Amino acid sequence: MTYKLEPGLSRITSSVHLILPTGEIKEYRDGKAATEAVFDKRWKVTELRAAGGNTVEVIVEEAVAPDVDPIGEETFF
Repeated sequence: MTYKLEPGLSRITSSVHLILPTGEIKEYRDGKAATEAVFDKRWKVTELRAAGGNTVEVIVEEAVAPDVDPIGEETFF
């Protein structure tokens, strides 16, 4: 099974550095390119932060089970 990042990240126009729990960094030209990437694990965004040089760092952790939000309180920002 393959997975993609949440589609809301496609609105980021700066370059994106995806930081995996292992410390590995994957670089993308923008959020759209990051959301088009295919992964073999489901990643949950835990943090977004501005970095130097017009870059946004997206920190992720592995999502073990599908996130269920029965009352609609979880938002992207």
